Amino acid sequence: MLMPDLIIDSPIGQLGFYIEQNKITQIEFDVDTDMSTHEPQALFTQIKAQLDQYFLGQLTKFNLAFQAQGTDFQKKVWAYLLTIPYGTTKNYGEVAMALNSSARAVGNACRKNPLPLLIPCHRVVAKKGIGGFSGATAGHQIERKLYLLNLECL
Repeated sequence: MLMPDLIIDSPIGQLGFYIEQNKITQIEFDVDTDMSTHEPQALFTQIKAQLDQYFLGQLTKFNLAFQAQGTDFQKKVWAYLLTIPYGTTKNYGEVAMALNSSARAVGNACRKNPLPLLIPCHRVVAKKGIGGFSGATAGHQIERKLYLLNLECL
């Protein structure tokens, strides 16, 4: 099992960051350790500073290098999510219509998003209700989604 390269405490729990070739490749919630596996690097400082600003409501778009691994369709959905402005939401059907796809396929791509926060899947909601977040439809993940939406004044 790989250990995160960087772990940051945040208002939505401990976030584990996995980094390859100076790019963030995955963000994991609820990491079980407070130890990272690599020496600090400049990217760590940038990640921490931008997360702090985001959670204070002072940053509306991240400027961090990342590389998301997924299918071509997933990457297409994730690229679209990056166009949803801070403080706004779209429902799964709206995203699907824009991509000539189905709401279920969009939801599946959101569920597989390896970079929550950086790729703002929390801004995609159900037509009636909140929808899921990071593969869950209840519990801590939904609480996180609600926190993020409230942070963005939605």
